[in-house]
Amino acid sequence: MDSLKNKRLIASVTNRMGILYNNKSDYPKALQYFNRALNAAQNGSDTYTAMFAKNNLGMTYWNQGNLLQALDYYFESLKDADKLKDQAQMAVTLSNIGLIYWTQKNYNQAFEFMFKALAIERKLGNKIQIARNLGNISSVYIDLADNTNAMTYNMAALRLREELNDKKGIALSYGIIADVNANRGDSAWMKGNIRYAREMKYPDALTFYTKALKLEEQIGELSFQVNFLNNMGRVQTRMGRLPEAEHLLLRAMKLGDSLGTLNQQQSSHEYLSDLYEAKGDYKKAYEHHKAFTIARDSLFNRDKSMEANRKSLSYEYDKRSSLQRAEQDKKDVLAAAESRKQKIIIWSVAAGLLLVIVFASFISRSLRITQKQKRIIERQKGIVEDQKKVVEKQKYLVEENQKEILDSITYAKRLQRAILPPESLIKLLLKQSFVLYIPKAVVAGDFYWMFTHGDTVLIAAADCTGHGVPGAMVSIVCSNALKRAVNEFGLTDTGKILDKTTELVLETFADSYEDIKDGMDISLLSINKVTHQLQWSGANNPLWMVKNGELKEIKGDKQPIGKSEHRKPFISHDLHVAKGDCFYLITDGYADQFGGAGGKKYKYKQLKDSILAIADLPMREQQQRLGQMFNDWKGDLEQVDDVTLIGIRI
Repeated sequence: MDSLKNKRLIASVTNRMGILYNNKSDYPKALQYFNRALNAAQNGSDTYTAMFAKNNLGMTYWNQGNLLQALDYYFESLKDADKLKDQAQMAVTLSNIGLIYWTQKNYNQAFEFMFKALAIERKLGNKIQIARNLGNISSVYIDLADNTNAMTYNMAALRLREELNDKKGIALSYGIIADVNANRGDSAWMKGNIRYAREMKYPDALTFYTKALKLEEQIGELSFQVNFLNNMGRVQTRMGRLPEAEHLLLRAMKLGDSLGTLNQQQSSHEYLSDLYEAKGDYKKAYEHHKAFTIARDSLFNRDKSMEANRKSLSYEYDKRSSLQRAEQDKKDVLAAAESRKQKIIIWSVAAGLLLVIVFASFISRSLRITQKQKRIIERQKGIVEDQKKVVEKQKYLVEENQKEILDSITYAKRLQRAILPPESLIKLLLKQSFVLYIPKAVVAGDFYWMFTHGDTVLIAAADCTGHGVPGAMVSIVCSNALKRAVNEFGLTDTGKILDKTTELVLETFADSYEDIKDGMDISLLSINKVTHQLQWSGANNPLWMVKNGELKEIKGDKQPIGKSEHRKPFISHDLHVAKGDCFYLITDGYADQFGGAGGKKYKYKQLKDSILAIADLPMREQQQRLGQMFNDWKGDLEQVDDVTLIGIRI
């Protein structure tokens, strides 16, 4: 009896030792202790501890990437849990089996086991395991590129983990948030929207990968650290931050090599190959691609072995099922022979009665069918009438909703028009000038702006982020910031006006919970009507000047009004001009318009040639020509962006 107790004690202690080594990612030592625990538990007839040892062996083999061994031990542990009626351990093991199938991209079976586990955990009220299962389900949805469901299940998991202060779980949830943002960045990248990916989604992914990594470093679980380092390195490569990417990926590879996990080594070499290709170091790119191929082939062979084993198990199960069915068929034949005599007698009597019943039923059925058809016709007539009423009601609701939307947009147009200076005022202050303003929609992201201060006239053409209603909302914020920069702060220097406008726009968006990166590109010109002194500054947009039959371009600073890295003060350009010189302030909508015979962009070069060709004409005629050329070029194609072009002759 004492010997049995000793064996059970040894099993329990060695199980705990194995868990300690597994958490430190020392998998060989962990396997050694878990095997000792299993042997001691089986010798001590301790099914409960044996069940845990098998589950732990499955977990460790899975961490090593040996999925075949992991699955075998998980199914053995599941049998023990079922035998002991241990619902909690059944749920844990079902969840682990689901993870194996997820790793094998067998998503249907992964969901089957994970949702079974979740149902049990919800009955038990185990919040830690509920959160774990929710997180696992969200990981499967990420593989399926279903980012919406992935975030839904993950945020539910994160709320529980934060409530429980489960640092490991919180780190995993942060990792999933990062994965979703990385996926959305990749999707934008593949569609050619590289700027959106680099400035919006990839930075968000890095933020949450970094948070997850810091928590895993506190916990000391190395396997997840490798995953986060690999993903951070891949994202940094996409963002063009190659030194940072190299540091992260080399660190991940070193850590992965120490753990001996093939799947993580494969990822490290794949991402390093991409990195060195981006750096132009093709020798290193080739070396890492070769290492990636070796790791991938090793995993492929292991997976093939696993698949063969699964098929073998399936065959054995089907064979046993066939034998059982054959035995049952034999018993059924004997029973059938015994009762056949009685059935013949019963059938003979029943046959006569059946003929009578059939004839009576035929007559009755004919009457019922006639009555039923009449009822169906009447019912269908009523359904048609009801459907007609529903359609008429829905049509009325759609028309009402459409009217409300159009009324709202029309009112928004009035609000936006209120911030635009009247053309009569522009003509009064700048007699030889024109404004070509063609919004893409009813309201626009483009706007033009004017302000007078003594003998000085400030005029600008601006292009805000987006177009339509969102662009119009940003344009009101930016127009108000321009006005405040001049009116409240008394600024007249164009560069300082743009600096202050940037500050005010960022201040407006600072209180938002969202990371808003909206702003505008602008071309701002200051004209002293008495001295004819001109000063100009630009944010991304240029100023074109036609002088003595030549068109010269002054390029704006390569930064927007709004959020930007490495911001510098805007440059103020003092211009020497003579009577008859023409100046043009533009946004990018004209040059970006598709059209012509080949459906191509108009482009800046063609626009420059067009302006130079008509620069000697009166300003009103220039406006008409440019408007006509734009419409002719666009033809039947959709307008792609708002268009603003201001011309001024000194």
